Amino acid sequence: MVDPYTELSAVNAVLLAIGQPPATAADLAKNSKSSEIQTILNLLDTCCADAQSEGWSINRTQQLSFAANNECIINGIKPHNLLGINILAINGERDISQQSDKLALRLTTDADTNTDKYAICDRATNLITFTKNLDLEVSYIWSLMALPSVFRSWVVKMATSRAALHLVGSPQLVAILRQEEATARAACLDYECRHQQPHHAAAWRLWSYPAIH
Repeated sequence: MVDPYTELSAVNAVLLAIGQPPATAADLAKNSKSSEIQTILNLLDTCCADAQSEGWSINRTQQLSFAANNECIINGIKPHNLLGINILAINGERDISQQSDKLALRLTTDADTNTDKYAICDRATNLITFTKNLDLEVSYIWSLMALPSVFRSWVVKMATSRAALHLVGSPQLVAILRQEEATARAACLDYECRHQQPHHAAAWRLWSYPAIH
């Protein structure tokens, strides 16, 4: 069994599933990769983001608390890997709602160290300080290799079924690979239920939220 623990083994899992010879480390290191390998790498990136966009506990922070009138500085997350920001509570009052359309990340400079940093800001005002205490939850995109193995397997299965559709065009092969993809996703749901509190992003969008300024 090919396990998707490295970029090369992930690419080769896709290639072998669609009946193509495996790639080598040199193939991936080339500045001008073959169109087939580049397509598969792009599919892996897209599928990695698509899988995590469903709203899992593995790619969201625990509660982040920011006191009123303090900058909401956040470390380790940048705009390119941000999925959304939820406001959990305002001044201690619980608020279960999807807030990715209300808040964003803004690049700012630390006056003491003269280094760049990212802060959470209000999209409407661009301010990075708020007049109320905020408890936030941030969801973001891990790289493929940073994911738990069960999610890596699902991403690779998803990329494989899409590669079969785009590069092979065999309906029978696509159907078989999509069934394998569905089985891999079911394993992720099982992992979620056993290891974390289930989290489904779409459910939170049904709620409204109070003003934060």
